[in-house]
Amino acid sequence: MKQQLKDLAMIIIGVIITAVGINSFIIPYKILAGGVTGLAILGEYITGVETYIILFVINIPIFLLGAKEINKRFIIFSFIATAGLSLSLPLLEGITINTQDILLASIFGGIIVGIGNGLIFRAGSSFGGTDIIAVIFKKKLDLNVGEFLLLSNVLIVVGSLLVNTAELAMYTIVCMAVSSKIIDIVQYGFNTKKTAMIVSGRPEELAQSIVNEFGRGATLLSGQGAYSLTEKKVINCVVNRFELPRLKNLVREIDPEAFMTITATNEVLGGGFAGNREYEWYSKG
Repeated sequence: MKQQLKDLAMIIIGVIITAVGINSFIIPYKILAGGVTGLAILGEYITGVETYIILFVINIPIFLLGAKEINKRFIIFSFIATAGLSLSLPLLEGITINTQDILLASIFGGIIVGIGNGLIFRAGSSFGGTDIIAVIFKKKLDLNVGEFLLLSNVLIVVGSLLVNTAELAMYTIVCMAVSSKIIDIVQYGFNTKKTAMIVSGRPEELAQSIVNEFGRGATLLSGQGAYSLTEKKVINCVVNRFELPRLKNLVREIDPEAFMTITATNEVLGGGFAGNREYEWYSKG
């Protein structure tokens, strides 16, 4: 219950921030946001019907469909977020941050809307719309969620050409790109983790040194050299980006001939790391 209250508080804050961003930077300059929110804004440009009305009406059948396919908690919290945004847009219409520069509007609109959306996602919900449709398509057609969301945003940008100039469509792309990056930062933070895979002739000694140096576990995996066909041990470990130089130095000191690959890791749960909670969107329960 305590965690749910925290999530609801985060949703409320995210809704308010998103509404201010849309009212201040998106609608005044005829820029579009991503997803169904962007579709609702486009609908206002075409029909004159206010965004919050279109947003709520479009989402009703989507939520009804999603209730049959997606986790109950996610649907409820997402409905709260969507209804909250529909209410906040007209209520906060007077709270605006004015600028005369459309490029600044597209950048800061992306930043503010991205912060709001990122908080919504961190709370285990969304603003419904294309997020829910994407999950349903994933279940039914095995279509990648990210690909579907990208395609939907491309269609929204193309749709903006019906009422806006090509220049405004390009500003919309800037806004969407900035928003997407900010959402990732809010969800995962600046301090992304690094996963290292190390092939060494001294695996046990190196693994124990990693455990002692960083206070976290390392995993020894069994491998085989493709050329030599000899059995090898592969060390798998995760460090943050500030610890990475120390890891490189440690490997060089113990085994200068070791082979190491490093990849970015957005989220790590357990094993000495505090990560964001994950929510399963795909299962119904």
